[in-house]
Amino acid sequence: VVKNGYLVFEKYYSWGSPEKFAVVHSVTKSVMSALIGIALDKGYLKSLDQKLPDFFPEYITDNLDPRTREISLRHLLTMSAGFRWNDRGSEMRFWYSSSNWAKFTIELPQDSNPGEKFTYNTSISHLLSIILSKATETSTLEFARQNLFESLGIQSAFWHQGPQGYYIGGFGLGLSARDLAKIGFLYLNNG
Repeated sequence: VVKNGYLVFEKYYSWGSPEKFAVVHSVTKSVMSALIGIALDKGYLKSLDQKLPDFFPEYITDNLDPRTREISLRHLLTMSAGFRWNDRGSEMRFWYSSSNWAKFTIELPQDSNPGEKFTYNTSISHLLSIILSKATETSTLEFARQNLFESLGIQSAFWHQGPQGYYIGGFGLGLSARDLAKIGFLYLNNG
């Protein structure tokens, strides 16, 4: 328990201890959004209105739904890209087993116009990680260490990678409970 910026109570059960790390699953998405904000602030990204073709020209083809070209960073961050997706459905299974997660996501059918509808979508959070790596010319984990984790005193973190070597933007980050509290306190004070 953290109160007013201080650790006031700490208790671990079963396998837990201050040294243990756990995958924080979808909390990874919140960390990813913070990293995109930092990259914008530092000028690595121009604006939230930058579109997918700016980052993935190799996957933007004539046979794609034209609405895909209109998907912006803002749409990815707000999960309103418009792709047909179900995190608990076949799309997630096929995406996870594909060899190229970015290409698979960008080629998803459009279910709605970008910005029109919220659809929880892990695959577009992964696009954010790839965008961050391309824009900063470093890995998502290294950018996080240099620009977020070190300033919060987070010295150890692990992060799983997808099939192309990019750190997974939608899950796979591992933190200790204390480090997770630092992330939570950051959002509490800046949210």
